[in-house]
Amino acid sequence: SGSTDVYQYCRTAYDAFALPTFLIEAWYENEHGMTPYDLRKQSYWAITQCTAGQTLGNAPMWSFGAASAASYADDRSLTWPQALDWPGSRDQTRLFDLVRTNGAWVLVPDRTDSLVTDGTGGYGSDTYATTGLKEDRTVSMTYVPTVRSLTINLAWFSAPVTLRWYDPTNATYAIIAG
Repeated sequence: SGSTDVYQYCRTAYDAFALPTFLIEAWYENEHGMTPYDLRKQSYWAITQCTAGQTLGNAPMWSFGAASAASYADDRSLTWPQALDWPGSRDQTRLFDLVRTNGAWVLVPDRTDSLVTDGTGGYGSDTYATTGLKEDRTVSMTYVPTVRSLTINLAWFSAPVTLRWYDPTNATYAIIAG
């Protein structure tokens, strides 16, 4: 599937089974002209909508450099050991740390936009902001693929919260004032 379909597929699968789902395969790094931004969208949409996780591959990493798979790669000179240090691999490490340190491995998708009440960008759009919620109402994660304002329903939380922006390109946080 292409990156723009990820959150829709995840939501459909989650709704069909009423269980966390796992995105096994979408588009890979170094294939189909995927940019680091496109790969982050796939990954963060999957975490907030599939909720159980996702995998990311890289050509030639997925084939360990097999010649038969070379035709898939955008950069055919890249070796699989070099691919381990490409932006997509580094982004996945930051995403893992974000999920682990915030207890976000137990999120469920916010299918009714009960937390982010304005600014999602519209379901079906390539810039849709997706939200995963922890059922005890203590943690949420919203992936916002483009700069915009959001309206957050703070009454949704079960206790006072700290709102933070997280930059997935460098793993830095910025506290949201107010």
